[in-house]
Amino acid sequence: MNECMSHDNPKDLEQKLRTLQAGLAKVLGPGKTMNFRNQTVDGTVINPLVAAALALLGSVDTASIAWHQAVKNRDAGVPGIETLIADLALGADYTWGVGSPECQELGFMPRKQPAPLTSEQNAQKAAKARATRQARGTLGPKARKSVKGAVSPDQGSATTGTKGPATGGSAPAGK
Repeated sequence: MNECMSHDNPKDLEQKLRTLQAGLAKVLGPGKTMNFRNQTVDGTVINPLVAAALALLGSVDTASIAWHQAVKNRDAGVPGIETLIADLALGADYTWGVGSPECQELGFMPRKQPAPLTSEQNAQKAAKARATRQARGTLGPKARKSVKGAVSPDQGSATTGTKGPATGGSAPAGK
């Protein structure tokens, strides 16, 4: 008696069924029979049973392939869907106004407003901003205009990196 095959891997079962199908075609030719489930049967009874079992196992493979393709299609469409939703949100905000009942009905909730800062928190925020600007050396537009680039005569050529001869600060002789 054969062992119970209830714990076999589906791929192994499929391979066994394919082997059976090929073997039955050779062994149960015209006019040949075998005992099967307490009956004497020929290939016309057994072959459809094997084919149905193979189709059952193959349907999982087909469904798995279709599922993977559907997931790929979905993932490829996500950027377009996100753009569609963002465009609808912009259109709804433009048409009815941010936070309007119509926008909320469509599921576009207004952005949460930040909690107002206390005077102590505002002072701390300003101090951090000043410290950051000083550390990075950033200047505002008026301060940038006051910065002038001047080269003193004792500075050398930028290409050689050496200092030039001292001229004593006098201007070059005229005509």
